[in-house]
Amino acid sequence: MIQHLKTHTAEKPFKCELCEYRTYERSNLKTHMRKHTGEKPFKCDHCEFKTSFNVSLKSHLSTHTGEKPFKCELCKYRTSNRSNFRTHTRKHTGEKPFKYDHCEFKTSFNVSLKSHLSTHTGEKPFKCELCKYRTSDRSNLRSHTRKHAGENRFKCNQCEFKTSFNKCFKSHLRTHAGE
Repeated sequence: MIQHLKTHTAEKPFKCELCEYRTYERSNLKTHMRKHTGEKPFKCDHCEFKTSFNVSLKSHLSTHTGEKPFKCELCKYRTSNRSNFRTHTRKHTGEKPFKYDHCEFKTSFNVSLKSHLSTHTGEKPFKCELCKYRTSDRSNLRSHTRKHAGENRFKCNQCEFKTSFNKCFKSHLRTHAGE
């Protein structure tokens, strides 16, 4: 009971020596330390998957069963992963927990915040393996790599024009409208 009461106070006497993590319970600190040590005591019986946390193993097991217990009530989205489900629900609620303190930017998704930060730093971590192209956005890199792959999904039925990009295709179609 005393241990439970500590959850309702600000008292967190157990502190990680390697980061800012603090907790009210020694066992939580022990579990947390696996992030730093890389210890992975939980193993899947069906494949080579190992993890530091029991909850991650439970989530992983659903990849073998196909079970998707987390169902969105507002659309058809289903997932086996609680964290992915929480992230998805932000699309509907409009919640934007990720903020950048140096401007007004707010977003629902951590990956969007990371991408936004590069507008301030100029960092372009995503690079093409076939040329010198670099970008701050993973989806821009995917679009770019289509050029190299020769993936021409958009084909004009009035001439030989082909492109990988919808925007270019629409622009091309306007050239025929004037004929």
